[in-house]
Amino acid sequence: MPFIGLGLYQADANPWTVQLVKLAVKEGYRLFDTAQIYGNEYETGKGLKASRIPRQQLFITTKVYTTAGGRSQVLRSFGESLHQLMVDYIDLYLIHAPQGGHVLEAYHTLLELQSQGRIHSVGVSNFDVQHLEAIRRSGRPLPAVNRIELHQFTQQRPIVDYCRRYGIALMAYSPLTRGSALNDPFIIQLASKYRCTPAQISLR
Repeated sequence: MPFIGLGLYQADANPWTVQLVKLAVKEGYRLFDTAQIYGNEYETGKGLKASRIPRQQLFITTKVYTTAGGRSQVLRSFGESLHQLMVDYIDLYLIHAPQGGHVLEAYHTLLELQSQGRIHSVGVSNFDVQHLEAIRRSGRPLPAVNRIELHQFTQQRPIVDYCRRYGIALMAYSPLTRGSALNDPFIIQLASKYRCTPAQISLR
């Protein structure tokens, strides 16, 4: 999994997003993080297709919500995501949030898709210790990745420590705090001290 990727939350379903993805590929991005609920999987896929980068060099992450059902919803959503993204497998498929009463059923379905080679890695998003413990106690393998909000203002020590203990990789979203860190006086002071940008300090 690449160290840095492009998150596509709030990227609208319009030609601008297609161009954004193409530009990101040109600048060296290879990890793209979208979700069915974002409504921009098609634009993401179109931009990646237009970039003409070999599929095996890309790392595509997308997500499914499980609020309305378990296995059937996952299978339907997964098929729709493949179609929209114009690919035949997903590098990292995540349960978007631990919501609804079908999380374990949905998670088991992701493991089935992984065993079929249609998902390379199974992950979760916004899961806390109690949610990961439910998976562990069920006897199922723990996820490869937990995607959480993580930055200098939201450090989430308990879940970070848990993931480190059990070998779950962390994928941090909003590491630049949607831009607010770039104007934080302390971050700016550190950037000046170490002769780098506020963004570089934040990502460290």
